Amino acid sequence: MSITVKDAPFSASGVASDDGTDAVIAAIEYGLKVGCPVIFPPGVFRVTHGICQTIARRNLVLRGAGRINEPLAGQGTTIILDSLDDAPFFRMEAAGTITVTGINFECAQYVKDRK
Repeated sequence: MSITVKDAPFSASGVASDDGTDAVIAAIEYGLKVGCPVIFPPGVFRVTHGICQTIARRNLVLRGAGRINEPLAGQGTTIILDSLDDAPFFRMEAAGTITVTGINFECAQYVKDRK
C-alpha cells in the first residue's frame, strides 16, 4: 500500500508555480498515520514552509521518480524549498527514520539570494 501526493484528497499539482505545501504535508501526515510510503510522481513540488512531525517509533518513506534529468529528461521529481524562515524543511522528533529515494531537493533562487 502507498499513497500518491497527486491523488485525491491531497491533489498536489506537481507544477513549480503552484504552492504544494498543504498537499505535501497532508500526504506525509497520512502516510505516517497509516504506515505507508508517500509517492511523489514526476513533477516539481514547491513547499513554502517546513514540516514538523512527531513520529514516535514510526518510519517515513518518501519515494520519487528519480532526479529531474534521470532516467528521462523532465521525468524526475524535485521538491523546491521556497521559504524565507530559518525553520528546517524536515524536523522529526522522537525515535523514527526518514528514508528518501528518487527526490531532488532544491532551494528557490530568491531564497538563496537573500543570504
